[in-house]
Amino acid sequence: NVTFDVRDAHIAGNQGAGAIVRGATGDFTGCIFEDNRGPESGGGVRNDGGSPTFVACAFRHNVSATFGGAVFSNGGTVSLLACTLEDNSTNSGAWGGAVFGQDTHFELHGTDFARNRALESGGAVYLLRGVADISRCSFTGNFSDEARSLFSRGAGVRIASSHLCGASGIALGGDMTFEDDNVFDTACFGDCNQNGVADSEELALGWSADRDGNGVLDACDPDCNSNGVPDACDISAGTEHDCDLNSIPDSCDIARGAEDEDRNGYPDPCDLDRGDLNMDGVINGADFGLLLTWWGAVNYPIGDLNHDGIINGSDLGKMLANWGPTH
Repeated sequence: NVTFDVRDAHIAGNQGAGAIVRGATGDFTGCIFEDNRGPESGGGVRNDGGSPTFVACAFRHNVSATFGGAVFSNGGTVSLLACTLEDNSTNSGAWGGAVFGQDTHFELHGTDFARNRALESGGAVYLLRGVADISRCSFTGNFSDEARSLFSRGAGVRIASSHLCGASGIALGGDMTFEDDNVFDTACFGDCNQNGVADSEELALGWSADRDGNGVLDACDPDCNSNGVPDACDISAGTEHDCDLNSIPDSCDIARGAEDEDRNGYPDPCDLDRGDLNMDGVINGADFGLLLTWWGAVNYPIGDLNHDGIINGSDLGKMLANWGPTH
């Protein structure tokens, strides 16, 4: 096995990631990864099956084209101990402004994540499967549409003794376990638009708006359709609809890949749940005939409009209540 020990190195300005670790084991101590660019995943460091440990390292202004602005890992074990990751981002990628890992064991302890950005989920950290133990970390001013601090999908994640910006529903997303000793600070967003003025001061002076009253400048709130209005305000005002109640406008769900076969602006699962079983844009006798064909079916994928496991009179009642054009 290849081993390494890198100390006090300044790794900056590289166009193919600052460092690439493939199957090797070793330590980076007191190193600075700065202004590196990753043409794929991992602007500062890309790890493929190795076991690097970073001690008292700083990752600043690294950018990846897809996932993990500072660190990307596929497999292996990655440890970040007493490190700082700030102002890292993904360029066109959606996940993990600072760190992205899949099938990786992460140890994150005493590490600060600040002002990292991703487009969709995990402004600081996004974990896909794998395992992560996180303690004594801070997450400040990170940004993404969902889970500004950390998002986990199928990963075994435990967070303890950490400080996170925003309520738990803003800071975290996906599946994880967090201990009672974490602090979710709803007033710590600081200067999310990086204009040098504290967000609280901008709001007090009337320089910026907070229409949904969540303590975050509208300019920093999720705005998936880029119309200058927070998604939550679009939905509450009725200018955008959210049929599946996931807090994302349906138009953005469709733009990101949700099926809309009849092109009516609503994801197909919503139309099916209303009773448009043949997806022709209107609930009528044709749909009624299909419902009768499946009458009494148990756990059938289509026709169980109220999701109680059986197609029966309750579903017919819902269909009749929605009779006519779907929207």
